[in-house]
Amino acid sequence: MSHSVAIITVVVIAAVLAFRIWRSTREQKWSVPGMWVLPSIFLLLTGVIVAIDVASTVWVVPASVLGLAAGVGIGLYQGTHTTVRVDAPARKVYIKISPLGNLIFLTVIVARIGLRFVLAPPTQAAASQSFASLPPEAAIIGSALLALAAGMLFGLRIYVQRVYNEQLSA
Repeated sequence: MSHSVAIITVVVIAAVLAFRIWRSTREQKWSVPGMWVLPSIFLLLTGVIVAIDVASTVWVVPASVLGLAAGVGIGLYQGTHTTVRVDAPARKVYIKISPLGNLIFLTVIVARIGLRFVLAPPTQAAASQSFASLPPEAAIIGSALLALAAGMLFGLRIYVQRVYNEQLSA
């Protein structure tokens, strides 16, 4: 990859991330049943990637489980800094996520992508091989980071679901 293409790629990724963080500062409407779709898809993709990374080392699985558990904890904590307004009859919640929480999530994703670039095989021929060609350390750390991000999505949803349930019972 040429130097100018790399710079353009980084600028585009930074612009998309900045837009995502800015957009999250506004209140968003979530359907209570529908809010579980994105985390479920992300967890499924994480499972597929972890299964691929297991070819590098079996330590990927425990690292991913720890990452998922830590992510749920971080997501629950992020929820305490999230404004949640409940519309019980419509089964909707209006949330305003803290930009810091989104920044943490996006940093984890960018760190995982960056890790793949840094620890990827040095030659083009090796880079075109499967994911299993990554060093075991890259597979462990990368899968743990991806599981951490998935856990953060679930932790936030668990918090929002808990607030929703409390509002219904009150």
